[in-house]
Parts: sequence; C-alpha cells; structure tokens
Amino acid sequence: MPVYLAIQGIGPSQIVSTRLVTAVVSPRSPNISSFAEEMQFHVLPKLTVSLPTASFSIESWNFPDSALLADPMFFETGPIDLIIGAEYYMELLKEERRKVTNEGSSMQDSVFGWIVSGRIPEVGAAYSVVHICSTAEIQEQLSRFWEVEACHSASTFSVEESACEEFYDRTTFRNEEGRYVVTLPKKEGIIQQLGDSRSTAVKRFMGMERRCANNPELKAQYAEFMSDYLSMGHMRELSEEETSASSYYLPHHAVMKPDSTTTKLRVVFDASCRTSSGISLNDALMVGPVFQDMIVGIAFRFRTHRFALVGDVAKMYRMILLNPADQQLQKIVWRDSAEEPIRTFGLVTVTYGTESAPYLATKCLRRLSDEGQGAYPKAAKILRKDFYVDDMLSGVDDIEKGKQLIDQIIELLQSAGFSLRKWNSVSGAGGIERRAVDFGIGFIDRCSENFRFDLGAQH
Repeated sequence: MPVYLAIQGIGPSQIVSTRLVTAVVSPRSPNISSFAEEMQFHVLPKLTVSLPTASFSIESWNFPDSALLADPMFFETGPIDLIIGAEYYMELLKEERRKVTNEGSSMQDSVFGWIVSGRIPEVGAAYSVVHICSTAEIQEQLSRFWEVEACHSASTFSVEESACEEFYDRTTFRNEEGRYVVTLPKKEGIIQQLGDSRSTAVKRFMGMERRCANNPELKAQYAEFMSDYLSMGHMRELSEEETSASSYYLPHHAVMKPDSTTTKLRVVFDASCRTSSGISLNDALMVGPVFQDMIVGIAFRFRTHRFALVGDVAKMYRMILLNPADQQLQKIVWRDSAEEPIRTFGLVTVTYGTESAPYLATKCLRRLSDEGQGAYPKAAKILRKDFYVDDMLSGVDDIEKGKQLIDQIIELLQSAGFSLRKWNSVSGAGGIERRAVDFGIGFIDRCSENFRFDLGAQH
C-alpha cells in the first residue's frame, strides 16, 4: 500500500518510506509461545548496518539448558530484517530476567523466546590489530555522483506528487470555450481540519484599509486592481447562503512593483494564513511535481538561435478556471470605501499564493502541448521545452519559419484562453517584426550590436 512517511532516528538524517506492508509476526517455533499478531511495517531500502557489528564467542556465557532463545545465532553478525514499533514493546516482554555474564549481559523472557542484550565482554588477553583500507564507501559516493550527473529520460515522483498527477488527470477538463477547469489537489484528512478564517481575513483587511487611507495613490491602484479582477470575471460576489458555507478566507495585501512595464501593483493572496485550528489552506494542498526545464537549460538553448523569440503569458494563473465546488476555499473580503459594509467575494480562477498554483498552471501548459501536438507540432514543442512558468524564451534562425511559428504559438495558446504579451525587438526583420507587434511578442536579432541578454532581468 503506498504511503509517504519521513522516518528519523539518531542525528539529523532522515529517510522517506513510500510503501506499507502488513505481516503476521510470531515466534520461530510454536513451542515457544502461541503469540501471533498482525502488524504494519514501513518499507525502507535499508534498516541499519548488520548487527552485531562483529561476531563473538559465547562459550563462557551461563545459559540455562531449558532456555529457548528468540535468536539462537544472536552472537553472529547479520542483517536486520525488521524493527517492531515501540507500541508493541511492553506486550512482548514477560517478567523473568537473568544475568548471563558478570559484565552486564542479561536475558529477558519474551513471547518470542529469550532475548539477549547488554555489553559484550572482552574475551582473552591477546589482541590482533588489523588495519583495513576499504574503498567501498568511496565507490558508493562516486556511484551516487554519477547518478546525479546522469541525464535521466524520466523523473521519479514522490508518492504525493504521483497522487497529485492522478488527481489532476481525473478532475481537469476544458469548458465550451476551451479554457481549462481545474480542482484544487487537496490532502484528504487535512482539508477537513480547517477552522475559522474570516475573522483574521477581516482584521488584516481593516489594517490594509487604514494603510490605504494614508496613501491615496496606493488606495487608487488597489481599488483599480480589484475592479479589474471583478470586471474580468475572475472573482464574483457571493450570496448570503454561499457566505455562510464552510470555507476558507484568503487575507490579501498589496505589493508594489515600480519597475514593471504592465502592472505597478499586485495584490497577493495569503493562503498560508492559519485558521483557528492551526491549519492553513496551503497545509491542506498537494504541491505537485515540476515539469518545466531548469532556467539554465532554457537560457542555453535560447542562445543558440539567431532570432530570439520572447514573450509572456498574460495573467496565466487567472486564465485557468477553478471548479465551482472549490471556490468556497478562495473567499476574500473587500469594499471600495470604508463607508460601505464589508462584502464577500469568491476567486474563480487559479490564485497566486496557493501552494498548488504553479503546478496547476504549468501542468495546463504541458497538457495543452500534448493536446496540440497533432495540429501545432512546432508550437507544442515550444510550450514543452521553452517556457519557464509563464515566460517564453525561444527563437529561430529563419524569418519565414519564424512567421509560421508565431502563428502556431498564438493559435495554440488562444485555443485555451491564453495570450502573449511583453514583446521587444531590435531587429530589422521587416515582416516578422510587424507580426510580432500584432501578436504582442518579439523577435530580437542576436547578431545586432544592441543585443543584450540579462538572465536576472525582472519584468
């Protein structure tokens, strides 16, 4: 049975179990006891080192003739097959206990037979000192190094990431307009623990409102942002019945971006705000795997083209609709002025600030690439390989091919309600530049003296 459990023992090291098995545990012989218990065990690649770390002699040990040992070969080193949890410990032990050496080793009777523990006595006065130089650990480290450096054709998902993938494939669909409709990938058993969140959301909104009262420009831009959100249909006012239903309220605040060429102010929604139960919405959402290539790889490919094709998906998160059943988990409070009563709205699209938003958005691009492979093969490849979140960084070496590629990219993205913006060009490529202007993307001639590429550029 698949599970996901982080296991930690002595020190800071940690290992993750991904499988759970059930087994019936009993003594090695029915003559010892009739104990039989069904237990669950987490499966790990390796429990511990072989124990004892070295074999030793028990010739001088004082064992009763009638004693049935749980492990008759306990004095020989060997692998550990399983570790029984502490919840069973007291049930396994019996009352009788005996000393078997003067140095402290003892026997404890149990349902499995007599178990031996304690310090191992040193036997004999002569010692042989042997120095062994082993490269086993070095070889293991080198193997791990080459595994990390190797190019893998497919990534390995965690149990949660696999569950998130299965949930997305099962619940996502496209509406009559072609836009994607997704459902929040929730962690069952945690989402039900959400407590009251409205009181905190109202308190933080009032604080933001006081801040805006002292800054008329901030207030105007904040109101404009929210008005745009409402007019574009990305949020809707909720009825009294919808307001009283079980839900989660997102506190929000403004973040200024003076250097932005499009939106100077962005409203950020805080899905990490804890409810009265101590659980936040983000605590209850699965994150999902990363699909897109690393920015370094994308940038290297970008440098191989003569004409650099750049663009940005406008409001990508907000172009993806949220299943109406989940809109109760994205409520906010808002009013245009302090004289009005506080109103409740629901955000109806994927929302920046929720833990699963990056996964849902990039996964929709990946699915669009898969679905458009037949009709738009070149554009589908761009969506799959040359996007970093919502930024496109690609290019061509031929003007005519560039025109065809623009047509494909635009048509494929528009089929799902996406559009590109933020273009720039220092190219004298005539028709291709004109087409870039029309569609909001740009071709930059890398051979131009004016070309400059800044990997850390903000926009």
